[in-house]
Amino acid sequence: MRIVACGNFIPKRDEEDVFASGSDAVGVRTALKKGAIEDWCGTSVDIKTAFLNAPLPDGGEDSTETVVLIRPPPLLVRLQYAQPGEWWLAKKVMYGLRQSPRVWGDFRDSILREVTWRNDETDFEMEQSLVEPNMWKIMGEDGQHRKELRGLVMMYVDDALILGSRRVVTSFVEELSSRWELSKPEWLNDQKPVRFLGMDLWKKEEGFFVSQEAYLKDVLRRRGMEEEKGYNIPISKDQSQCLEEPQETDPTIEEVRSAQKATGEAMWLLIRTRPDLMFSLSKMCQNTLKRTQSLGIFISNEEGALEVFTDSSFGPGGQESQGTVIVAWGGTPIMWKSGRQTLAPLSTAESELQEGIEGMTMGGQL
Repeated sequence: MRIVACGNFIPKRDEEDVFASGSDAVGVRTALKKGAIEDWCGTSVDIKTAFLNAPLPDGGEDSTETVVLIRPPPLLVRLQYAQPGEWWLAKKVMYGLRQSPRVWGDFRDSILREVTWRNDETDFEMEQSLVEPNMWKIMGEDGQHRKELRGLVMMYVDDALILGSRRVVTSFVEELSSRWELSKPEWLNDQKPVRFLGMDLWKKEEGFFVSQEAYLKDVLRRRGMEEEKGYNIPISKDQSQCLEEPQETDPTIEEVRSAQKATGEAMWLLIRTRPDLMFSLSKMCQNTLKRTQSLGIFISNEEGALEVFTDSSFGPGGQESQGTVIVAWGGTPIMWKSGRQTLAPLSTAESELQEGIEGMTMGGQL
């Protein structure tokens, strides 16, 4: 017999910590770039019923965690499966609890820190990145007992993207499957995309290709735009200036909500695989997506320096100045942003200087 408990009726406390981090697109692109340079393969696995593997706090004297008690349904009492006045103590994380993602994430990371294994006379261990806590380095010892980077693992809740040589990836998956039940590994290939973090990942001969074609097709279908003619250019200068003109009438609530939804859909593309939408997104242009739905980022195996490209437009059309930054590694764009500058420059030189400083900051972060 299975009992389904609903956890969303638990009152929220002000000091309750429910934050759970997850991989972001920058980390995934960085890992794929390193994998392309090293000519690594990759696979994605899912940890089945992940939350149910993590123990809930028992509520000791010094504990600030919420103890979860479950009252059996009256029907079970009448059927004598439970006694009157009986309560159950939840010992594992349940789906639906606010703290479940955080508790599972903490438990998952504690296990990964202890993971060690041996394969083909090589000892392996996991090392958590100091900059991106959801990126894990697979470290292996060489002949002189020196630790070397042999692979990378990106974690997003219960999904894992594993990059490395076939031997290293396979051995890690085997070690992970000895601790948790995993889905069948999906290897990155050039025939069918593998979904991870809302992106379609392809393995090409000279690197990786990342796109969101499946997501964009679904967006166009839901909006009835499958048969409409699209455009290759996101937005022209004249169009952007026309959009700045005030409307004759105030928008309705339905129009505002529709615009907010469209912005979210375009933002999902922008922050993952479409830096070309940076400017047009701020102008709410969607017509370009029809013809460019198969576009994405090719992550090449070319080694190279970290490069930062910046540009700005001083008060375009009498409006606030616009700035853009793209950070590339070996010719592959890894981070990008575009938007109105926070400070009002007094000249083109000040506008360019402000965006240059923003570029240095982003480059330092990467």
